[in-house]
Amino acid sequence: MSARLDVMLQHWIRLLILVTVFLNAPASRAWVYAWRDESGELHLANRAESIPPKTHIQSEWDLARSNLREEGPEQPVSRREPGREAARVARLLRDGVAELERGELRRAAPIFEDVLRRQPGCAEAHWYLASLEERRGRFESAEEHLRRFLANADEALEAWRAKAEARVAGLVAERRLAEQRGAPVLASAEHPHFQLLYDSALAREEPSYAGQVIVFLKAARAAARARFGCALQQPLRVILYRRATYLEAYGQRFRFGSVGFFDGRIHAVARTVPDAELRARLFHEYAHALFRERTGDDHPFWLNEGLAELLSRADRGEVRLARSDLAFLRAHIESGGWRPLSDLTGGFANLEVPEARLAYVQAAAAALWLDQHLPPDAWSRLFDDLSRGRSLEAVLLQHVGRDSAAIDRAVRAAILAEFAPAVP
Repeated sequence: MSARLDVMLQHWIRLLILVTVFLNAPASRAWVYAWRDESGELHLANRAESIPPKTHIQSEWDLARSNLREEGPEQPVSRREPGREAARVARLLRDGVAELERGELRRAAPIFEDVLRRQPGCAEAHWYLASLEERRGRFESAEEHLRRFLANADEALEAWRAKAEARVAGLVAERRLAEQRGAPVLASAEHPHFQLLYDSALAREEPSYAGQVIVFLKAARAAARARFGCALQQPLRVILYRRATYLEAYGQRFRFGSVGFFDGRIHAVARTVPDAELRARLFHEYAHALFRERTGDDHPFWLNEGLAELLSRADRGEVRLARSDLAFLRAHIESGGWRPLSDLTGGFANLEVPEARLAYVQAAAAALWLDQHLPPDAWSRLFDDLSRGRSLEAVLLQHVGRDSAAIDRAVRAAILAEFAPAVP
């Protein structure tokens, strides 16, 4: 069987919308477990026994933000003895990979588990299950699958051995970090535009940690200037936390939880290696900081949150909503669950989980629509008009020719048009 080893498979497929959902409980155990409710929302829990039965992974909306990708075998490539069972294992692996490529993580996991029941030493199945378990926050299980991958991978999978070893090392580091107790010792790094404070334990295994984070922040500043025509004038303080520390400190700040927020400073969860997930989170929160500085307020929140999504999506090359987002919004339009933008002017902090999910995706859709209908240099002038105390409706009418109600109707029409049958 030929090997095509250049295919990129989704890993931590689109995570931040930055509204990953935490359980509102303090961190009392070393591990933080992740699970998804029936609506697909991600929750973190400190005790495995608190996770409801029959929970599942769902890829799409809230995994659909970071666009991180990881190389993996496109199809089974290990050398196997011919035979009926080997052929069935090969077919199952192809089916599992196909589900991954469609973003159907919930359907992919049982396929790879079936492979391991038939062939416990199947390295490819361990590889993919490691990624799935890591996405669910089950780091011990992910580490075990990676170790079994290393034990069973033949020479045809040698290209992934170094990646597996690096992932194991990362999971071990995360485990050690999670097990640490006590208040964090903060290290700092200065830059003309940023003051970075971070848990020194995060940088224990990465000497250039602070420098890499500063690179992300500088990129966010440059992206904001390019997209909105302006950047922060005052230095921005950024504080990075271990996940367990953040959960203990801020787990009850929002009804739906968060892995990052801006309150005059950026507070964000970080891992031991600055990665694309952290980069997306910093881009998102930088946009919130810019919105407040330029307009003097956080409202209208749908515009504020939508622009944060716009900035982080643009960095990942996303110029439109994912199909799954569009389908999600269409379902709420058709069921009457769509919330008018006028209902989303205030903050989202008091929304329940399902409402918060809808609010964030609607905000992203509205901001993308506005960005497509505004001149390239209009955002900075729009911010200035809001800062002078002009009403949102007057500013929107001036710059877009529509008030928020008309924009709301236009966004809904554009979403429904995505699913209209093609005209022959």
